Amino acid sequence: MHSISRNTKLHKLTLFLSLFLLISIFCSPISIASSNSFSNIISTVEGGTKLKQKVDYGVNLVIRGQAVTPSYKSYIKIETSEVMAPIKLITDHFGLALKWDKKNYSIRLTAANRNYLMKIGEHTGSMNGMFFFVRSAPEITDSTIMIPTSFLAEILGVNVKWDGKSRTLYLGDEKKKLDPAPLKDRLTSVLYKSLSINGGNAVAVRQDGTLWAWGELYEKPTLLLKEVKDAQVGTGFGIALKTDGTVWAWGKNMGGALGNGTIDGKQREDTPQQVEGVANVQSIEIGGMSVFAVREDGTVVAWGSNSAGKLGLGRTYQILYPTPFQTKWENVKQLSSGSYSTIVLLRDGTVWQTSPDYPELEQIKELKQIQSIANGQQALALSEEGKVYSWNDFNYPGVHLVPGLPVISSINAGMYQYFALTSEGNLYSWGNNLFGELGMDDSETNGRVPVFNEKLSPVRMAVGGFEQSLFVTKDEKLLGVGNSPNNVIGPNTYKSWDATIHDLAEIVLPQ
Repeated sequence: MHSISRNTKLHKLTLFLSLFLLISIFCSPISIASSNSFSNIISTVEGGTKLKQKVDYGVNLVIRGQAVTPSYKSYIKIETSEVMAPIKLITDHFGLALKWDKKNYSIRLTAANRNYLMKIGEHTGSMNGMFFFVRSAPEITDSTIMIPTSFLAEILGVNVKWDGKSRTLYLGDEKKKLDPAPLKDRLTSVLYKSLSINGGNAVAVRQDGTLWAWGELYEKPTLLLKEVKDAQVGTGFGIALKTDGTVWAWGKNMGGALGNGTIDGKQREDTPQQVEGVANVQSIEIGGMSVFAVREDGTVVAWGSNSAGKLGLGRTYQILYPTPFQTKWENVKQLSSGSYSTIVLLRDGTVWQTSPDYPELEQIKELKQIQSIANGQQALALSEEGKVYSWNDFNYPGVHLVPGLPVISSINAGMYQYFALTSEGNLYSWGNNLFGELGMDDSETNGRVPVFNEKLSPVRMAVGGFEQSLFVTKDEKLLGVGNSPNNVIGPNTYKSWDATIHDLAEIVLPQ
């Protein structure tokens, strides 16, 4: 009995010391930086104590020598180890003019004849036609717009210092006014707003709003429209979304894809025609010959082919719907139509998909807090935490986490190839590479597991098509690779329908 009592006391003492040690670790101040360098704020946190919560609110702010206590506190974003601050607090103290576009979730800041544009959830911003990257995207937390303080340091040139002992972030100089002279190596001229490629057709929307098309329908790059926000190409046709919210279509009318109420596969429109009755559109989507337009209020208009029930009508005797009609879907944030279904992302972050048999959407219950989706033969979803999930994979039933990826900021799916980009522009590729459409040769990829594309990285955009892909590098070069019918990429990359790995080719559009 005496021996048992001694062991019990020793056990209790061991538990007490362990508990004391844990309390000391988790309750002591976290030293984010050992020096006053802002870059150390990121590096030390990443290599130091791992915080379990998504954000850490224990941050004090001193702006231009004045301690501030905002109504909503700044915090450290754990995924990127960066301090986020209320935007109104920053604009008031540094004299920046702020304009919030609620419809497009965009932020415009003006200072000294410079216009800075950022969007909620996007890592790329622009300044007077030049683009920049931020480690953390602007976000809305409890109805408050929060921006990364690295934007102030790296783009606006604000002096930023960190005091680890007091957990205080110092922004700006008390006497020196804001001098927005961004670092030149952080900025690049933005040429391309959006890209799309499918078989023998390709389009590019430039930053100035001009739409260029080439390939099967146009022998050389041709200017089709101005004031364009986005454009996509499908099977022998294309659609464009203009900045006024109208939708325009051109090309072959197979499957009623032009949305003009007729089904005439021989009809061809070389000049874009406005799709009647479709207005106030926020985004567009093409999946083969299925066409969608998401309105600003979250409702959806659709037309074209209902093959596999992709228009949301289930199994119907009528396959083609050449006249646009309003679907039952509401509160839609994004659509992506692939080989066998249409994926629907709602504004609440849930994901749904069409069924070939039933007219109702089916929820993918495993997916929540999703920020974007992409759909090819497989479907992809990007979570708010930067994780990528995949499903509709015949080899791997159910929803699964895509392995081997770091924190991802954007995703894209071609027919059989898939891309994931980090905020720094690091490109990860997987899927089919029969024509080199992953942008690497077969010795660098096994197809099923994402591989870092060192040859291409860093890139700003990666867009997959049927058996080809387009990339925009950080210096705004437009590159193409893969099967090239109608010289859509260029004669040097077209070597017939074989397994030859094609080289990346630069595509130069007229000035």
